[in-house]
Amino acid sequence: AKGAALGGAAPTAARPQTVAGVDGVLTDVDCSKSPSIVFDLIANSGEVEYHIADVAKILLANSTNSPVPTCQQWNGRRVRVWPTPPSDPKLPAEIAKLIFQ
Repeated sequence: AKGAALGGAAPTAARPQTVAGVDGVLTDVDCSKSPSIVFDLIANSGEVEYHIADVAKILLANSTNSPVPTCQQWNGRRVRVWPTPPSDPKLPAEIAKLIFQ
């Protein structure tokens, strides 16, 4: 019975972990390497650099009914992001989802 319980836990452990959403303001947004975007997020815990490998492959949304702004309009916008651990530890954390507030 113990072996079955451990076997049942393995698929859960293999999933990439997503932390809770982080609220903050976007700054230093770099759209020059499209579809990749790099930006800093100023949150209560300080300023953190994040990375979007391919903006077309993540969930981008607006909490209002307004359209999602283009990358060039991101600086200074309030957002909530859901980071995931980076595939390369030398890179900033990657974003799985970004919602404009």
